[in-house]
Amino acid sequence: NLTGRASATPQLCIAEDTLYGRTQEVSCLCEVFDRAMSADRGIKRNVVLLSGYTGSGKSSIVRKAQQDLIRKGARFVSGKFDSMQQVYPLSAVISAVDNFFKHLVQEAGVSDEVRSAV
Repeated sequence: NLTGRASATPQLCIAEDTLYGRTQEVSCLCEVFDRAMSADRGIKRNVVLLSGYTGSGKSSIVRKAQQDLIRKGARFVSGKFDSMQQVYPLSAVISAVDNFFKHLVQEAGVSDEVRSAV
């Protein structure tokens, strides 16, 4: 009699935040950040753009790199092209800039500086 016993059916469990087989790409993004931070250039402003086919894992790579880069002190914003917004070819850039300003407003004292600069 097996009543009350748990089933022993094997299950495949993959964590949602785990990225498989893209270590090289994530490392490349982190190396770009490290090079930018070690460069002797006063104010450091860098932009990284990723491109690739739909569903190729770009967003997953960015999310993983984001975790590592924020720990290193990076400010991180991203924008994603929305195929429904094809009328606006720069929609991803607009989304990233909007995201950046939202971050600035949340930082104490920065919103006043931005207002006076604009």
